[in-house]
Amino acid sequence: MVEVPSREIAVVDDDAAVLDSFRFMLELAGFRVATYPSAGAFLGSGRIRPRCLILDQYMPPSEDDLIRFIASCG
Repeated sequence: MVEVPSREIAVVDDDAAVLDSFRFMLELAGFRVATYPSAGAFLGSGRIRPRCLILDQYMPPSEDDLIRFIASCG
């Protein structure tokens, strides 16, 4: 069975104002959006294959699990 990516755009950032801004902008453009305050929240959500993943470039080093996950997706 082929895994089909979600139709959502996922945004991961620890700043609530940034999450709100991305949600507003992307929903205004017609996209479905899921926001997460941490990499752990994203990985624990069960929505592992979003259409697009937008990440905070300054995430703490403890978020290495997300980096490994992205690398494993090829």
